[in-house]
Amino acid sequence: MEYRIIKPDEYRTMPWKNGKGMTTELFVKNCSDSDKYIYRLSIAGVTENGQFSDFSGYDRKLIMLEGNGVRLKHSDGKSSSILTTSDIAEFSGDEETHAELVNGPIRDFNVMTLRKKCSSSVEVIHGTKKLSCICDELLIYAKSCSKIDFLNKELTLESDNLFCFQDPGQSEISVSGSVIVSGIKYN
Repeated sequence: MEYRIIKPDEYRTMPWKNGKGMTTELFVKNCSDSDKYIYRLSIAGVTENGQFSDFSGYDRKLIMLEGNGVRLKHSDGKSSSILTTSDIAEFSGDEETHAELVNGPIRDFNVMTLRKKCSSSVEVIHGTKKLSCICDELLIYAKSCSKIDFLNKELTLESDNLFCFQDPGQSEISVSGSVIVSGIKYN
């Protein structure tokens, strides 16, 4: 059971695949047998209406960090809206997705998983909660300064830091604060 904290100076900023914005990669788990990644956690600013980049083969989960919201329309006829910082949009990266901002730009948190390798569970927590870890990797992003209790330790996670816990097993973990919890489960 290994863990580490990744700080903003370790994050990597890069252009979107479609060239219309920038993404800050918080954590990327790469495939050993291809140039794809198994999963990625990132933050992006969406400043205008438009098409999302193509991420065929990936499942996506999107949470708004700041702003008034966004409505997503997918080529399969489905739609989703993120209007609060607790809403989560789940959609396939295979679908063409068009974003329509609700009264101004937003900043969002993304979890993308390579469907043939893994899946994710994502939860937004405001307050205190005990987590049931049924995952292979646990990642906790602090939206504000938060506390994590695990392995008989109390850890302060500063705002905008990412806690990565490899193989948490049946560990009892409690979080207090404002966080986004992502559990990764391998197929």
